[in-house]
Amino acid sequence: MLLKLDDQFRCTSDKYNWILEKYEPVRDRKNKEIITGYEWKQIGWFGTNLAPAIKKYVNEKIKDSDTLEVKELLVKLDEIKAHIDKVVKKENIDFVYTGKKDDE
Repeated sequence: MLLKLDDQFRCTSDKYNWILEKYEPVRDRKNKEIITGYEWKQIGWFGTNLAPAIKKYVNEKIKDSDTLEVKELLVKLDEIKAHIDKVVKKENIDFVYTGKKDDE
């Protein structure tokens, strides 16, 4: 299954895992310079439960944000949650993100 979260992140799956991937530039291993194009890189494997993959996605989106104030951070979290709800509904996936530990 392929679940596109946005232009930069997607979840794929294999027989045993949900896999979170990020679209990143291809870099030279030694000097880290961009050498050519972009590719999907796996950044985490999450077993058969989608919730931990979504939590990692939220964390990555927050880390990529320049938001520093709590009020702005809360707005950003609400935007991400609304986006996740939209993607999940579009793909017809039975998923509820509560942010609680028992989702894992």
